[in-house]
Amino acid sequence: MKHIYKLILEACGLSVLFTSITFIFEIITFPETFPDIYAGQYFLILLFSFSVVGANLLFGIKQLHRLVLLLIHYLIVFVTFILAFVGFEGMTPSKFFIYIVMFTIFYAVVFAIVFGIKTLTSKADACIKAKAPAPKKQIEYKPRYK
Repeated sequence: MKHIYKLILEACGLSVLFTSITFIFEIITFPETFPDIYAGQYFLILLFSFSVVGANLLFGIKQLHRLVLLLIHYLIVFVTFILAFVGFEGMTPSKFFIYIVMFTIFYAVVFAIVFGIKTLTSKADACIKAKAPAPKKQIEYKPRYK
C-alpha cells in the first residue's frame, strides 16, 4: 500500500509542477490573457505524470545497465509526451524532428538537475552518517518475570 501511495503522491506532485510550468509559459507567451486550463488538458497532464512516475520504476532494476535503463526511460517518456500533448495529426518529419530535439534538450536539462540533486543528497547523507556517533551496544533483553 505504501508503494501505491508513493506513486500517487509523486504523480500528483509532478502534475502540479507540469501545470505550473504550463501556466508560466502561457503567461509569458500571452501576457494580456488570463491563463486557464480545461479538465481534459489537466487529465492529460496527470496521465503524463503517471507515465513518468511509472517509467521511474525502471531505475530500480539492477540487472540492466544504467545507460539502457536511461534510454528506455527516455523512450517511454517521449512517446507518452507525443501521445498526450502533440498527437500525430498534421505531423510532418520536420515537426517531429523539432519535437525530438526540443524534448531531448529538456530531458537532458531535467536529468542533469535531478542527477545533481541526488548526488548532493547522497554525499550529505554519507557525511551525516560519518559524523554520527556509533550506536551503543545493545543489551540483550532478559525477562525477569515469567
